[in-house]
Amino acid sequence: RQAQILYRTLWRRMSVAGLVAIATTGLLLPAAPRLVAPRAASLRRDVSMQYDQGGYGAQQYGQQGGYAGQQQQQGALWCIYPVAGVSGHTRFQAFGPQYASATQKYSTIPYALSFSEYEFVLGRWNMMSPSPYVSRQQCLVQLLQDGNAMLTSTGKPATGVRARGGQWNALYTGQTHYLSDGDEVALDAQSPDSAVFTFEHLAMQGFQQQGYQQQQGGGYY
Repeated sequence: RQAQILYRTLWRRMSVAGLVAIATTGLLLPAAPRLVAPRAASLRRDVSMQYDQGGYGAQQYGQQGGYAGQQQQQGALWCIYPVAGVSGHTRFQAFGPQYASATQKYSTIPYALSFSEYEFVLGRWNMMSPSPYVSRQQCLVQLLQDGNAMLTSTGKPATGVRARGGQWNALYTGQTHYLSDGDEVALDAQSPDSAVFTFEHLAMQGFQQQGYQQQQGGGYY
């Protein structure tokens, strides 16, 4: 109920100028049934702490030895692939050797979500042409215990999200979106097609492929 009150308040306070600005960016207003508005301020603070420590945690990730290339996808349930204007980054190198594990984690793309590496922060550092309208911690992708994945907008500007090839929808700070296979996220709300990631649900694709093979072999058992 508190989330619904916050959501209604946000709508009331949006000015006409703000609505026009959103329309000119190509982003649609968010669809209420798919969005939740949790504790925005504390969420940004929590994500900042996670990102500054290397996401999942530098020490724990370092003990596991990290991932690289195809090895990164072993045990993965979801993969985050670049579509346009985005890549991995090595910005953590500037902070010293204590961030070596974070550098390793974020330098190799695609990013792989697994139960041992269950969250990634996407933002300005992933952009090939960084924009001042995108936060360093623009959004957080998390793997849930049931194997689904959730996207949370954590930056001050809006984050774009859409089904593959569909219309862009806006996620505002603290709002969440449960990801489906093929969903895309835009880091720059003012130019949504300039910096895009896509999400692939590997478990779902494996199930579909198995079903197709069973059909080819004479049906399901």
